[in-house]
Amino acid sequence: MELTQLTEASTGARILIVASGAVDDRLAEVLAGEPQDVQIVVVAPALTSRLNYWSSDDRRSRQAAQNVIDCVLAELAALDYAARGQVGDADPLQAVADALCVFPAEKVIVASHLEARPNWLARDLVLRIRAGFQVEVVDIATNPRPAQVAA
Repeated sequence: MELTQLTEASTGARILIVASGAVDDRLAEVLAGEPQDVQIVVVAPALTSRLNYWSSDDRRSRQAAQNVIDCVLAELAALDYAARGQVGDADPLQAVADALCVFPAEKVIVASHLEARPNWLARDLVLRIRAGFQVEVVDIATNPRPAQVAA
């Protein structure tokens, strides 16, 4: 699904989830109290190694990002939330910017997997999202359930 297909005519609440890995119960805690008809879009940056970046080989990183999206969408479905997903740019901030251009969310949930979290913290991702887009940002560190690690 292309980012341009994410926008809908509905004016309901909108949440963007940017995820670096599978999620856990913390996502359910953050979504508690949100209406079931909230619009949710999940973006997973296509995180890549420097070698693959320079060689323009992003196939593995895009597939890994799609796997993240599939896991998060399954978790959201288990919570009775309908959502859509999109593989985003390798730069998480650019992935958020691209998504917010076509899906003007009121809230951004940064769900960083514990392994990716140090890199995202070093980049000040949460602070840069808050400063650049003036949206509510919720930062959660996630630790996937054992069954999700094999996915």
